[in-house]
Amino acid sequence: MQSGSPWRPPYVVPRSLISLTSLTSLTSLTSLTSLTSLTSLTSLTSLTSLTSLTSLTSLTSLTSLTSLTSLTSLTSLTQKGRVA
Repeated sequence: MQSGSPWRPPYVVPRSLISLTSLTSLTSLTSLTSLTSLTSLTSLTSLTSLTSLTSLTSLTSLTSLTSLTSLTSLTSLTQKGRVA
């Protein structure tokens, strides 16, 4: 035996503490996974919406530009016909 230090029984971790720690870890992991999934889904939805909006805006601008060009060409052609 060692002199100067009293004998101590080995430390036993209560089962309730182990269960509580496991439950807390599992809850934290589940919450983190859910949050990560939700964040990813939100980011993907936002990106998709932004892409769709950009495409729609580009298409609208292109259509407007094409219509304006066609109208200008038609007006010029009409004016040339009247002058002749």
